[in-house]
Amino acid sequence: MSRLILPSRKIWTPPQRQRGYVVLDGYRGGSGGDPDYAHTVLQIHPGGSNGDTAITDTSSYARSLTRVGTTIQVVTDTDAPGGTALDYDGSTSCAYTAATSTELDMRAGAFQFDFKLKLDANLTDGGHYCTILSMTKGDSGVEYEWSVAAQRDYLIFYHGKRGTNQSLVRFYYPGGATLSGAGGVQHDFSLGRDASGNWGAWLDGVRCADYQYAPLAVSLSFGAKTTGTFVLTRDFGDYAGAVSGQALRVGNFFASGLAFAGRLNELRYVVGQCRDVSSGYSPRTTPFPDS
Repeated sequence: MSRLILPSRKIWTPPQRQRGYVVLDGYRGGSGGDPDYAHTVLQIHPGGSNGDTAITDTSSYARSLTRVGTTIQVVTDTDAPGGTALDYDGSTSCAYTAATSTELDMRAGAFQFDFKLKLDANLTDGGHYCTILSMTKGDSGVEYEWSVAAQRDYLIFYHGKRGTNQSLVRFYYPGGATLSGAGGVQHDFSLGRDASGNWGAWLDGVRCADYQYAPLAVSLSFGAKTTGTFVLTRDFGDYAGAVSGQALRVGNFFASGLAFAGRLNELRYVVGQCRDVSSGYSPRTTPFPDS
């Protein structure tokens, strides 16, 4: 695997407005360092003790998270920066859910997802989706849906109406890496878009150089594998109140699908900011700050 390239430090510049979002500066607003706590709209460490089933959103929104199913629980894990992780057993009906709200809408601006994942077994099926976070409804044909998932060979972002008008971009892991030997090994993942529409994805802090894109269509049809920066400024919609029964889901895609067996910790969703999409970063060994 190639060496990590750390983002360079940049000097603060006065706030400016870009695509409807206030960009604090180039370093933090889409072309530099780690996003700040003020732009974090969901954060799960998860905290607690072994066997706990209630978890806390430590973002400033402190949203209520409801456990769906009976098999997810908090477990102690020495690999997790905070000492605990959410343990999923692969049951397709299990997730934690939260109600939709306006601040969860990334729209056409910057956003970033971060998480640490340790699969129970090697991921040998290239088509299996390990869904980490999604905005979905239980049935198909919903306008405002997206999901972030890890697959054996790439990290993906999906958006659209299932079976009607859907798209997906997949970022190949750097250096030809796969999750086929990931059983029991914790990896650090990140995916985001800056305020100019440039995308980035990372495995263990190393930037994914290659991507493949399937544009909006009834069925997913991928173009050629491309080396470079994926650019897409699409507005991903207004979720808050858009569809009755829609929810933010942690750990599966819709009401009964695309789950995983493994441990999840340090999940963070940021809206309005993204790290430098052209550089690598050093994965955190401590929990994300709660202030």
